[in-house]
Amino acid sequence: MGAWVEVEGGGLTPSGLAAVVHRDRMRLLGRGNDNRVYENVSGGGPFGSWEQVPLDGLTASEPATTLFHGAGVLFVRGTDNRIYAGGFGGGPDYEEVEGGGLTLSAPAVLADGRDLHLFVRGTDDRIYHNQAKSTTPFGRWAEVGGGGLTRSEPAAVVVGDVLHLFVRGTDDRIYHNRAPRGGPFGGWVGVEGGGMTLAGPAPVVFNGAVHLFVRGTDDRIYRNASDGDHFGARWVEVEGSGKTLSRPAPIVFNGAVHLFVRGTDNRIYRNHLNT
Repeated sequence: MGAWVEVEGGGLTPSGLAAVVHRDRMRLLGRGNDNRVYENVSGGGPFGSWEQVPLDGLTASEPATTLFHGAGVLFVRGTDNRIYAGGFGGGPDYEEVEGGGLTLSAPAVLADGRDLHLFVRGTDDRIYHNQAKSTTPFGRWAEVGGGGLTRSEPAAVVVGDVLHLFVRGTDDRIYHNRAPRGGPFGGWVGVEGGGMTLAGPAPVVFNGAVHLFVRGTDDRIYRNASDGDHFGARWVEVEGSGKTLSRPAPIVFNGAVHLFVRGTDNRIYRNHLNT
């Protein structure tokens, strides 16, 4: 990682960011001060101006986004705590996700082949899962196995045939659960290194390993990486001495991890890691 620089366009956000690579460009999405979702785009150079995503509706948290069969999909927590879905350039309105779920934080979305997984923090702080397929909509919400609790948004990635789910516990420690593709989740285990966070953790898969980024209890940004079975014995601060009030947003683009954060001034900053 290097120096933190402000993302061009002068955007402000009261929440974290979401990012995805779509059509060979980084697409950065954030919640504006008016609770609408805005987008900025970069092909590897400077970002441009922030533009409102053309969907009617408001969000109370950061958005969640992924690609599903080549199309960008967007999920938000509505101001009524219901969960809504839309798309880049989709219809004029968000549509409520089937199942009638409620959440107190941003949703987390994971695309895995023909499956689209959605994870949320319930109003009881338990962690719930819903799943859609290419030909079937979302269905019933089911609690993730292991009986975990969280105070923030979950996050998920897939490595090989295993889904990895990360949360901030009610003790502010970082926990990990995993499920074989098509199978149930097991028990929650603490991520090695003794890290603590005041927001949801943010994983990304880079060179076959899970890299995990968190906001520390001092608002600094820390990272840890897995060797496949275990994370490192200590958390390392991301270079540049940046600070954030929300969860970081990492993506892989052009052979590097690009990391985006909301600064303590609510401006939006970025950094990157090549190795």
